[in-house]
Amino acid sequence: MIYEFLYDFYILSQTDRQLKNSSNKTKELLRMLIKLGDEVNQQHPTINSGGCCFFAFNVAKELESIGIEAEVITPILKNSKSPKQVRKKINTPFDWVANGLCINHLGVRFRTKEGHIYSYDSCRLSANSKVFSDNNIPVNVPFGDGMTPKEAEELYYTDDIWNPKFNVEECPYVESIIKRHFQEFKINEL
Repeated sequence: MIYEFLYDFYILSQTDRQLKNSSNKTKELLRMLIKLGDEVNQQHPTINSGGCCFFAFNVAKELESIGIEAEVITPILKNSKSPKQVRKKINTPFDWVANGLCINHLGVRFRTKEGHIYSYDSCRLSANSKVFSDNNIPVNVPFGDGMTPKEAEELYYTDDIWNPKFNVEECPYVESIIKRHFQEFKINEL
C-alpha cells in the first residue's frame, strides 16, 4: 500500500496537469512503467550503459501491442539529426550513425489515448516530450519523428556500437521482465 502511494505521488509530481485529465487506464499504465523501470534497474543496473536501445524497442513494441502510439527517441544534440532526417539514407543499420544520428542514449516516447505525450527510459517517466532521462537529454523534434521499434531493433543488433558495460546475455531476462509487466497490465485491465 505504501508503494502505491509513493508511485501515485511520483507520477503526480512528474505529470501533474496531464494526469488530472487522464483515464484510470492511463494512470495504471504510467504506474506500471515506473514499476517496470525500477525492477529492470534493480536487477540490471547497467541497462543504460549499452542496453537502453534494447529496453526502448521492447517497451515501444509492447506499448504498440496495447494500442498506444510509440517511437524510440534519440538525443538531438548540436550536430546530430533526427531519425526522420536520415531515414531516407538508411540501407543498413550502420547508416544511422554514419548519417548523423546520435545514439548515446535511447528512450521511448508515446502518446496516450488522451493525446498526452510522455518520454520514458528505465530511470524516468516525464510529461515533457522534449527531454528524457535523468540527465534531461534533449529531443527537440515533433512526435512521430523518432525511430520505429523495428528500426531500433535492427540498430540494436548491429554489433560493436554499444557500451560493453551491459552484458548482452542479460537481454532475455530484461525482455521477460518487460513482457511480464505488460502481461500483468493487460490482465488487470480485463
